[in-house]
Amino acid sequence: MKRALLLLAAVLILPMYTFAQNGWEFEAVLPTDSSVTASHGLAFGGNGTVWSGPYYSIMPEDERINPVYCIDPATQELCEDLPYIIGVETADTLLRFGPITGMASAPDGTVLISSHGYRTSGEGNPWNSSRAFVIRIDPATGDGLDVGEITVMRTETASQAFHIATDKYGDIFYSTVFPGEPIRMMSEDFEFILNVSDNRAGFARAITAFTDENDVTRVYQPTNFVTNLVEGTDTLEVGGRVEVHEGDFIAGFTVLDTLSIIGMDPGAVAVYPENGVLFASASGSGNNPEGDPERWEALTIYGINVKGAGDIEVVDQLTWEQGEGDPFNPIYRSMAISPDGLNLVVGGFSTTAPVQWFTREDPLEVETSAGERLADLPEGYNLDQNYPNPFNPTTQIRFEIGQAGMTSLKVYDLLGREVATLVNSDLPAGSHTIDFDATNLASGTYMYRLEANGYVLTRKMMLVK
Repeated sequence: MKRALLLLAAVLILPMYTFAQNGWEFEAVLPTDSSVTASHGLAFGGNGTVWSGPYYSIMPEDERINPVYCIDPATQELCEDLPYIIGVETADTLLRFGPITGMASAPDGTVLISSHGYRTSGEGNPWNSSRAFVIRIDPATGDGLDVGEITVMRTETASQAFHIATDKYGDIFYSTVFPGEPIRMMSEDFEFILNVSDNRAGFARAITAFTDENDVTRVYQPTNFVTNLVEGTDTLEVGGRVEVHEGDFIAGFTVLDTLSIIGMDPGAVAVYPENGVLFASASGSGNNPEGDPERWEALTIYGINVKGAGDIEVVDQLTWEQGEGDPFNPIYRSMAISPDGLNLVVGGFSTTAPVQWFTREDPLEVETSAGERLADLPEGYNLDQNYPNPFNPTTQIRFEIGQAGMTSLKVYDLLGREVATLVNSDLPAGSHTIDFDATNLASGTYMYRLEANGYVLTRKMMLVK
C-alpha cells in the first residue's frame, strides 16, 4: 500500500502549465458598472441572457431582498425590462428568494435556482430558514414555472445551503455545502431518484454533471477533504479534491476517481457542453484563494479532460482579468459555459467581485472518454437512438449484437421502474428493429437498456403526448 501511495504521489505532481488563455479572451465585466457581485450561481438562459444569483441580501429602501440578476451580453448591461427578480408567484403567495446557493441551465433553456430560507409576501415579510427550494424560471420573462421543495436536508429550525447541476436530459443533481450528506439525483419534475454517493466528507461549494453520447453520466463534486500522500518517510496532507462519480439511474453510480485532481480545492466548476471537459478553479472553496503550488497555480481555471480513473489531461486554462489598479484576488464561487461552448462567465464570492465574461472563436475539441468507452465495445454491438424521438405514441428501436445469445431490451421510467420488456430471449447475431408502443404511458423521459452477452448499452427517449 505504501509503495502504491509513493507511485501515486509521483504521478499527481503535475507541471505548472504556462500556456496562455488557449482560445479564451476576456470580453467584459457584466454589467459594465460592476454592480453585480458576490455571485454564488451563474447560468445561461436559452434566450442568451446571463443570470447571476448572489448569496448576500441587499436592503434597498429598507426592504431586505435577495435579487437574481438578468444580464444581457449584447448590451453588457442589466436586462432593460427585467433587471432582476426577487421571487416567484406560487398560488397566491410571492415566494421570495433567500440566499442563492447555486444555479444551473436546463436543456430546455430554462434556468434553475437553488435557495435556502425564504420570505413570503405576508405582513413583515416573515423569514423561514428551515426550508429550501429549487425554482425553475423562464429567462425571457422571469416568471416562475415550477417550484420543488427539498425536504431531506433540513431540521425544524434550519435548512442547508446546497448547489445544483443538470445533465442533457434535465435530471438534477444536488449536494449540500456541509459534510455528512450524499449527492442526490432527482428528475426534472423534482422527484427523488437515487443517491449518487455515500455521505460526503469535507465541505463542498460546487457541483457539475455531464451525460455523454452513450448516456453515461459523470458527476463532479469538489470538496476540501484532505488527502494524505506518502512521500519517503513523510506523509503529505494535500487539501481539496474533485470526486468523480459515474453511472446512470438504473445501474446506479460508482466512484470513478478521487485522487487524480487533488490540491486544487475548487469553489466553482462547469463542464464543456460538447465533450464534458471539466473546468475547475484553483481558488479555494473557503475564504482563501490558495492552490497547491506543486500542482496548480492559484487563481487559475483549468480545463481538465478526465479520460478515466487516474488518467487526466489539462487541455485549457484561463485566469481572472485584473483591471487597472485591481487589488482583488477572486475566490471563485460560480461559473457557467454557454450551450455553444463559446462563452464562459465566472464570479467571485466577495462583495467586490463582479462577473467576468470570456469568449472564444472556436469550440474546444478533445478526444473524449466516451469515444474510448465506445471503442472498447467489440465490433458489432450498438444501440441506436430511437426514431422518431420525441415520439407519440410509437417509435422504433434498432440495435445490433455481434454474437448470438440471450438478449434483453427493457424500458424504465425516471424512478428506475421497469415499464416495458421489449425483448427477453435468444437472438441471432446481427441487426434487429423493435417497435415500442407507449400508448399506456404518461409523457416524460424514459430510458431503454440493452443487455447482451455481458455488454450493456443505454439511451434515453422522450414521449410527448
